[in-house]
Amino acid sequence: MMNRLKPRILGISILFIIIIILTCGAVFKFKFKLDNKLKETTHTYLSEFTEHNIINLKTRLSGQFDMLESIANFIGNLNNINDEMVIDLMDSDVKRSSLIRMTISTLDGECYSNDGITHNVQDRDYFKKAKNGEKNISEPLKSIVNNKEIIVLSTPVYKSGKIVGVLSGIYDSKKLNELLGLSAFDEKADVFVAKKNGDIVAQKTNKNRKTLSCIFQLFDKDNCDEDDCLKTIKENMKNDKSGYFNYNLDNEKFMLNYQPLGVNDWYVFSVVPNKIVSIQSENISYDVYIFALEILLVILIFIIYIACIINNNTKIIINEKEKFKVLTDNILGGVKTCLKDEYMTMTYVSQGFLELTGYSCEDLNKIFKNRFKDMIYKDDLDKFNCIILNQLEKQDKIEVEYRIVRKDGSIIWILERSKSINDNKGSECIQGVLTDITELKKIQEELDSKRFEIQAINDSIVGGIVITEINDDFDSIYLNEGYLNMIGYTRKQLEDELNNKLIKLIFKDDRTELINSINKQLKLSDTFASEQRVEKRDGTIIWILLKGRKMIYDNGKSVLCCVIVDITSAKLLEQELKKSEERHEIILKQTQNIIIEWDIEKDKMNISPNWYNKFKYDPITENATKNIIKSVDIYHDDMDKFISLIKLTSKGSEYEECEIRLRTRDTIYAWFSIKATTLFDNNGKPYKVVGSLTDIDESKREAEKLKERAEKDPLTDLYNKKASQSLIEEYITLDKKRKGALMIIDIDDFKGINDNLGHLYGDAVLSEIANDLINLFRATDIVGRIGGDEFIVFIKDISETRDIINKAEELVKTFERSFLGKGRNYKISLSVGIAKFPQDGMDYMTLFRNADIALYSAKGKGKNCYTLYDKKIDKVQYITNTRNAGDSDNVEMSFKEHITNYIFDILYESSDIEVAVNLILSIVGKHFNVSRMYIFENSDDNRVCKNTFEWCNEGVTSEINNLKNICYKDLGNYLLNFNADGLFYCNDIENLGSDVKKVLKPQGIRSILQCKILEGNEFRGFIGFDECSYNRMWTNDEVNTLTFISKTLSMFLLKMRIQSKLEESLTIQKSVMDNMDIWAYVVDRNTYELLFINKKMLESAPNTHVGDLCYKAIWNNQDKPCKKCPMIYLKDGDDTYKSFMHNKKFEVQANITTTTLKWFDGKDACLIFGSEITSIEAEENT
Repeated sequence: MMNRLKPRILGISILFIIIIILTCGAVFKFKFKLDNKLKETTHTYLSEFTEHNIINLKTRLSGQFDMLESIANFIGNLNNINDEMVIDLMDSDVKRSSLIRMTISTLDGECYSNDGITHNVQDRDYFKKAKNGEKNISEPLKSIVNNKEIIVLSTPVYKSGKIVGVLSGIYDSKKLNELLGLSAFDEKADVFVAKKNGDIVAQKTNKNRKTLSCIFQLFDKDNCDEDDCLKTIKENMKNDKSGYFNYNLDNEKFMLNYQPLGVNDWYVFSVVPNKIVSIQSENISYDVYIFALEILLVILIFIIYIACIINNNTKIIINEKEKFKVLTDNILGGVKTCLKDEYMTMTYVSQGFLELTGYSCEDLNKIFKNRFKDMIYKDDLDKFNCIILNQLEKQDKIEVEYRIVRKDGSIIWILERSKSINDNKGSECIQGVLTDITELKKIQEELDSKRFEIQAINDSIVGGIVITEINDDFDSIYLNEGYLNMIGYTRKQLEDELNNKLIKLIFKDDRTELINSINKQLKLSDTFASEQRVEKRDGTIIWILLKGRKMIYDNGKSVLCCVIVDITSAKLLEQELKKSEERHEIILKQTQNIIIEWDIEKDKMNISPNWYNKFKYDPITENATKNIIKSVDIYHDDMDKFISLIKLTSKGSEYEECEIRLRTRDTIYAWFSIKATTLFDNNGKPYKVVGSLTDIDESKREAEKLKERAEKDPLTDLYNKKASQSLIEEYITLDKKRKGALMIIDIDDFKGINDNLGHLYGDAVLSEIANDLINLFRATDIVGRIGGDEFIVFIKDISETRDIINKAEELVKTFERSFLGKGRNYKISLSVGIAKFPQDGMDYMTLFRNADIALYSAKGKGKNCYTLYDKKIDKVQYITNTRNAGDSDNVEMSFKEHITNYIFDILYESSDIEVAVNLILSIVGKHFNVSRMYIFENSDDNRVCKNTFEWCNEGVTSEINNLKNICYKDLGNYLLNFNADGLFYCNDIENLGSDVKKVLKPQGIRSILQCKILEGNEFRGFIGFDECSYNRMWTNDEVNTLTFISKTLSMFLLKMRIQSKLEESLTIQKSVMDNMDIWAYVVDRNTYELLFINKKMLESAPNTHVGDLCYKAIWNNQDKPCKKCPMIYLKDGDDTYKSFMHNKKFEVQANITTTTLKWFDGKDACLIFGSEITSIEAEENT
């Protein structure tokens, strides 16, 4: 048994030994690979740490250089680089930056600092380099000012492409130390900036490290892991190469990475102790040894402890991952590892990455499915892909800038430095460090903005900049292009022609005033301003605004620095505005209209002074619209018109007008016309309304009388047929739900009264019937006469058939009467036809026709009765009756018969012809239902015509204001359109010539009918109809009516125009006679009455009046004509007689001239005029 067991035990022992050996080998191999991996990772992070410090240094220094270059560009535009303005600007920028001082140096090395210190730097290398056009950073050097160690940033100052100075910014060399970062490697890393010779420029070390003066103090030939490492480092630095070494110092191992800074010959050295790696390695070694021991123990109890061994190994791996995670988390920014696939799927992100983006690991998986490209700002994605692809083709390192959208929605700029690696599974990955450079980007943007602002200041100066000597000639020192363009000179022309004496540009009359004004202002302060005229090279005079100040250079010389702006347009506008205000004031004084200005926002009105003269009370001006609406100044029925005008204009209507009644005395109201025009500001918003208030009371009341006369029947004073129809149509179209009844009333057997008792008697009977009808119906009902012995009544708001019947019975009963004459009685009665609204018709014509049918039925029943319309009434019999056609003719004939009377009555009885003509156009236009009716009158030479009167139907646009000056020449052969009867009619204007269509089409005209206005055989204008809604065929009635109206109105219009000219001529003649320094008067030859007396005569005989007898009023107070009256000596055929007379009344002797003339009313008259003569001339005459 034991023998059998021995091999087994031996085999098991050997197996256990093999297992122990394999386990130990595996452990040591694991430790070796892990050490190498940690060193490799640490080396990568150390290299990136060095690069980060380089970027940080270069970015900060680049920002400072950008600021210096912006200031240098601004200084280069100035005349003097050490001007006080430059010192102030440097001082301001030093306070905002980390510089300790800023200087500006002239080319001779003279240096001026912002804190007022002056010294010479011509021997300094940084000055020499900048003077030769090279911006540079100096080596650390001792300050001339305070002997402190400094570093100087210098850039040349250019003017017109030449270097005129050097601008320098001075850093305390210790400031560079602050720019170096130690946040990585638990702040155990050291960072140095050193020159190639080893001298240290800046350093930031662990608190326990000593400060070095030379970087080569870190190692020598005995303390490097590699042979001749110092020699290699120096050789690499000489060739601007990077490198990595391990070395020993003070019994401690270190890892070193060095890279060129790219500034001067400086290098950045990053040093990290090996113990960062060795600590991890030792920990791992310790664990591995324990692990091996545990394996040996586990082998003894193989099955029991295998799980514990696996578990322990798992803990160790997790622990190592955590340590790796801590390492990555402490790197500035974030770390990520992505697969090299289409989406760059993330396999690992550090805590720094999560903090940088604001997402959690769950968010990355849930929102982006771990796709890194989905996190990149969409506008940067194409650029990102392109850069990654290009860089991976050339190398395994990547550097790219892009934006990421954080979880909170903010966008940050990222600088990513990555490297292509293989993960543990052999997959190609990109592992990189992400740094937030948002602040750096903002600093860059601010610097760009500052640069833009400085440039904008130079570009935005309007006009010219001039620097001159302080003397009476203003000799120019500097002129910018803006001023030369303003005056029209080149620099050479200014020198050759004016010898650079700017006073010669000033308008000659303004020179002395300019010199005195500037001298006077400079006595009070260093600034001055003036407005002057300048003569340009082409002779044009312009106005300029000159503003400037006195400046003193460092050498003590005083100059005038001026900004000049062309204000010619503003001056011309100011002058025109002044003239306009003067004209406006004259118009306000002379016009009888009341001018109103309403400030919409303030609700305040300015009203011309003549308001009080018209109304005898003060107008409402404050809170105007509100207070006016509350007042009784506007008649209550017209208040809605006023409110509508206010609303429309305040909302942007350009022009509104209305007619309202205003209180002129306590309870007396008069008609006024308001015409209001809205003014708009630059934004198109209404801000003011300007209007006029015109007294139209007299013409308005006259028009109302004329309108009433046109609507009423002259005999009965009832509404005529047209007015009745219009009123009834207005009622039934206003509201279809209202009720009513239309009655047509015919007087039975009225012909017998007319034939036997006479027409005058018949007219009296008609008048009596009309009065009874008025009394029988309500005031709101419509009662009219439609011709002859027929009347029409429309009863409003009656719906019950019983009520209609009662009224009809009352009507028939009331008019059963007889009249005695020629020995017998003549009876009359009424027949009434009734149609109900709306049952028997929804419109006037249907109601009238059905009421007429009912009237015909009543006549057929024997008269003296009424009939309500019923569809059963025999319409065939009614239609065959001649009434329908005949009555239509009678209606038209009635209009033709009455239009003559209407026109003559209106024209002869109206005191205002223009109002009368407008009323006639309205009556005729409405009757024929045309779109527009108008009158055009020719100029005196018949070359031009003008639209003088116009009536427009509802909904048709007025064109009178657009047709004020139409030249016949522009219309082609327009007169050829009129036929031999003086008519021009066309049912479709498309058939007319292009010249005529060009005028008619914009008015919306489709058909036209016109008739000539003739003065004798001379064409003086035309009257016409327009139809805008359809192509209209003009009827004979319309043509004949227009022909008649044309002849009638032309007679009155021509007479009115002639009378107007005569009155104007008389006014001129009277003015001439009044202004002649002679006595003049006109005497009736037959009655000796004075018909006219001039001003000179009235001054000599102030109590003389027209109508007095000349021999009493002027000559000797006689009772009979003078014996030597010059009118007696006028013989037939002689028009003039000269004589000498002595006026005893005024004791005046005069030469008299008498001439015959015809006075206005056809009277024979004489014009007698004369002048006083001296006593010597009188003796000669005697």
